[in-house]
Amino acid sequence: MAMIRSAEARYWAKKLLYFSGPCCKRLQQGPEKYKSFLAQYLASAERIIAIDVHTGLGKYGEDTLLAEEKDYDTLHAMFGERVTPLDAEESPAYRIRGALNSVLSQAVPKATVFAITQEFGTYGPTKVLHALREENRWHHYGGGTPGHPTKQVLKETFYPQRETWRARVLQRGAELLDQAVSNL
Repeated sequence: MAMIRSAEARYWAKKLLYFSGPCCKRLQQGPEKYKSFLAQYLASAERIIAIDVHTGLGKYGEDTLLAEEKDYDTLHAMFGERVTPLDAEESPAYRIRGALNSVLSQAVPKATVFAITQEFGTYGPTKVLHALREENRWHHYGGGTPGHPTKQVLKETFYPQRETWRARVLQRGAELLDQAVSNL
């Protein structure tokens, strides 16, 4: 129970890295509009395969496909050996709140939704955490201006400028999209 409370606390404490905002009990305006868009344009969908793309965790330039435990067998059959259960003990994953799969399930309740997270690795965990902490410190205790070097370091940490990394992300993304379409 203490572990859950401490994990939840990161969303509620204003100056921590993963603060959800003052209204974190409900969707903010942007995500609410996105949910409405999904409901309108996917209203007739019976089956949805959603790919939620993230960066920052895992080996540089390599992707990990993360699946909720309840969908693991189906997604493993669709996408193969690269699919791993969303389990912090077995993958670079951590649980997040308000993920794409939960929004889709709310927006299109009649559809069968299979959501997979494609997580592309950038730099090691120490570098990622350092960039997050430095940007957070500047935001809360410095001027917080967008042009500050900590903001640029954070951007590079999650979106490396090396062309080899970008090409790999585009290649793997296109391959996964093709696989998803063939499984619909």
